[in-house]
Amino acid sequence: MGVYDERIIRTTKFEYADIINRVRPIHKTDGFSYKYPRMSTEKRAKIFAPFAALSGYDEALADKEIIYENKRALTDDEYFDLDCKIATIYEKCSNSILARENGVEVRILYFEPLADDELHGRYIEVSGLVTKIRPDKETITILDKEIPLGSIYKLEILNARSIGSLDE
Repeated sequence: MGVYDERIIRTTKFEYADIINRVRPIHKTDGFSYKYPRMSTEKRAKIFAPFAALSGYDEALADKEIIYENKRALTDDEYFDLDCKIATIYEKCSNSILARENGVEVRILYFEPLADDELHGRYIEVSGLVTKIRPDKETITILDKEIPLGSIYKLEILNARSIGSLDE
C-alpha cells in the first residue's frame, strides 16, 4: 500500500493506527528537508531526556534517605578524655594567630540533632584544621564549620606543629 501496511491498520483497534507506521515525508520541492535534515536516534533521545522539573526535590528525597539515630551518652572517662583534648586544643588555638601557627588538625564525630527533636539525629564526621575554639560560646570551628562542644562524641587530634603526640 505504500508508506504503511494496511493489514496492521485493520487488525489494530486504536485511534492513530493509520499513521503509526508511516515514514517521515521527504520534501524535494522545497527547502524543508534541507533545512531540517533527518535526526539520528541518539540526537532524538537527547531531546526527550529527563529533567528536574521540581528544583530541590532530589535534595529533599536525599534528606529522607538519611538514617537517623538516637543520641549516644558518653561515659565519665570519655568525658574526661574529651575535656583534656579540648583544653589542649584551646592552649594551641585560643586565637586565630595561634591557630595558624600551630596548625592543629583534628577529626571530630559529632551529633547533629533534628530540628524538632534533640534526642534523634545523625552523626557526622568532620576533619580539618582548627581555626577557632571558643569555650565561652562552647563552639569549635573547623575550617568554616562551627560545631557545638556539647555535641562532640569523639575527638581525635591528628597532628599539630610544635606538639609531639597529643593523643597520648
